Amino acid sequence: MHLDHPLAQRARHRAEPFQLAFAEKARSILGVPDDCVLDVSHRGLTLLARNEEALKAPRQVLQEVFGTALALDPIEVRLVPGTPPLEPIAHVRVNAPLRHLERIRLALQRRGLAVVEQDASTTRCVVRAEGRLAKTLGLGDELAGLSGGPVLLWTALARYAPCELDPLPAA
Repeated sequence: MHLDHPLAQRARHRAEPFQLAFAEKARSILGVPDDCVLDVSHRGLTLLARNEEALKAPRQVLQEVFGTALALDPIEVRLVPGTPPLEPIAHVRVNAPLRHLERIRLALQRRGLAVVEQDASTTRCVVRAEGRLAKTLGLGDELAGLSGGPVLLWTALARYAPCELDPLPAA
């Protein structure tokens, strides 16, 4: 199941009647991407990734090659089957200009991420948090919008824990 790759995103070709042929071609184009596993099936090519950032480069290559014929499903958080199912919990680290510290803390808390540590210098701050991986999707874009520029964001799988009451569909 590739437990160390908790995110999945399926790519399909809009005009290809046989998605397996598309998936094989796409895999040959991508080779072996960093931090991704490629899963070829009759439903298309599924990119399995350690974090959201790891999906960017393979997606960009596929978009450049296949253009508007490429269909990308939304990113899914993969659950470990069982009773109860287990969901991935992530470590989050944000490095940004100090003047944005409070906005970053509030954004993390709004998403249900627990701030576990923060450090600050005269110009930069680092905030560490932990929470459901599902709650981190899109966080980089949100923080860039809050700060008016790029922030450094790292997410990493911390562990798996029993799902909360609103589980996501399994991949």
